[in-house]
Amino acid sequence: MDLAALNETVNDAAGKAQKNEGLSAQSFLISLAVSGSIFIPVVYIFTFLKDIDHKLFQPGCLADPDLSPLPKGRTLWVKQLWEFMKDDTKLTGRLSLDCRFFLRLLQVAVRLFAPIAVIILPILLPVNYTANDINVGGLDKFSISNIQKEQHIRWWITVFAATLANIHIWRLLLVEFRLVVKARQNYFHECFSAQRAATIVITNIPPRTWNGETLRQIYSAFNGGPVDVILPQQEVCDGKELELRTLLQDLDTIMRVRPHISRKRVIPSSIKLMAYFREKALLGCKIHNLRRDIERTKSIALLHFSDLFTAHLLLQARASSIPLELEAHDTDLKTLDPVLYYGKLSRTLRSISILVTLNVLAILWAIPVSLTGLLSQLVYLDSIGSHLHILSDKELGAIQGLAPQMAASILMYCFPVVLRFLMKYYIAFERPAVEVLLQRHYFLFLYTQLFIVVSISSGVTTMIPEIANNVQSVPSLLAKNLPKSGDYFYSYFLLQTVTQTALILFRLPDSLWDLTAPLQRVSEILCHRASENKTTYFVAGFASTSEGEIRKTRLASCSKRGIPKRDELCSSRMNWTICGLFVTIESKGSRLPVVYLLGAHLNDKIRTVFDPDICF
Repeated sequence: MDLAALNETVNDAAGKAQKNEGLSAQSFLISLAVSGSIFIPVVYIFTFLKDIDHKLFQPGCLADPDLSPLPKGRTLWVKQLWEFMKDDTKLTGRLSLDCRFFLRLLQVAVRLFAPIAVIILPILLPVNYTANDINVGGLDKFSISNIQKEQHIRWWITVFAATLANIHIWRLLLVEFRLVVKARQNYFHECFSAQRAATIVITNIPPRTWNGETLRQIYSAFNGGPVDVILPQQEVCDGKELELRTLLQDLDTIMRVRPHISRKRVIPSSIKLMAYFREKALLGCKIHNLRRDIERTKSIALLHFSDLFTAHLLLQARASSIPLELEAHDTDLKTLDPVLYYGKLSRTLRSISILVTLNVLAILWAIPVSLTGLLSQLVYLDSIGSHLHILSDKELGAIQGLAPQMAASILMYCFPVVLRFLMKYYIAFERPAVEVLLQRHYFLFLYTQLFIVVSISSGVTTMIPEIANNVQSVPSLLAKNLPKSGDYFYSYFLLQTVTQTALILFRLPDSLWDLTAPLQRVSEILCHRASENKTTYFVAGFASTSEGEIRKTRLASCSKRGIPKRDELCSSRMNWTICGLFVTIESKGSRLPVVYLLGAHLNDKIRTVFDPDICF
């Protein structure tokens, strides 16, 4: 393998954005027109599909009967959706607090960038465009790259505009943070979530204090103490203590009947003595492990308080003067993870190892994504395998064209899966804490892969040693490369807008699974009924018997058995999609032809035409 080609391929992903430096206005308008030609039909097609299948494109309406579906038409649904989004109380009650905050985030984004686009851009665009740097062309004339070093007035105007933008951003964020805190407080004080929020889990409890009365006395200073104390696995702990007492009695019995060592018969006495010490050591090991398990079981308790203020006060204060003892944690878990019963040191080391692994993966995952470019240069890999000789030039060209994109897509899709797998081993007392940590590292991965690596021109292999040798070079490195990469993100953001809009409106890939899952479900049901009723089922041109034999048949032969054609079954009442699934049930005594019409969903789209008594 050519190492120079390998190094060039790895660094090819770095600085990719700067290849679009000087992008012309014509190219940008063409990209904008292409994105608009895809975006507008996608939204227009959704206005038809939402009226055809509510379960596929409006699943929330079926999950909540009180939630009315979007009205039919092309524009009326926008008004109803806007009115629903303005009612924060209804939005929180119907969906969740996370959904409300996410929609609020979209509104904040509009309020954040709209004033900047209206006020800041009219100031900066003329200043940047009239700088007249001969080395800058295309859309870069509208950016800060067009301003030369000696044009101090233009730099001060840019600083003034940036200061106004920062003041607007910080003011808006402060207002939104206050609203978020107030919304969270109102949500947690509601009746359906107050009891859950007032539950505190206590860890590292000494075994001598693991009982309800002692814990009530310890926490009596907090507004009278908890109203309820739950000791998880108390029955298991009682069983282990009973087993421990039995083992201690056995050990005491063994200590009393210690074998006598005879001076005349050395060998038999030595064998008995070895067996005695072996049994004693085995009992000692069992007792040690059992005591350790009992201490772990007695280290956790759940406390329920009458109000949220007391629970919050307990989280801020300490009930013990001994470090790492009687620690309070907020929790929303109904069942405690067995990992929580580990010691403080074990839990800390495990959490640190998971965090280090997540950070390393988020940063270094960009390297295998960059290595996918090797698949576009298979000629350099010819030295490690002779299988490429059997491929023609067209086949090799097709592989080199499709393989890099497929490999990069697979790696981008696998990274969240790997994160989910690692988060199973992370110790947390709240599910939202796990989700926040997951989103944080996924954002770090996207920031590294889609922004830093794409924008930096020095390459991955040269950037990391340069930063390691001189950390102070990071600001200058970013200031040198980021302004030149702005043109790339214009087209990238347009493409992402169209792609994400199509995925969200059409619920891809979940909608494709919903369309294909009923066929698989019907096949399972038919096979199950075939084994019970000893009947034969003809499904979409295949016959499946009770003995497991499968043979082909034609759909045309179904019409000879009395089954009507597809056109004869269509009527104005049937507004679902007919997939052409025909089922014939042949009993032992008589033949009862039955036809099922299968649409996008199994539960509400199957209708029995001839025999209503037979249903799924």
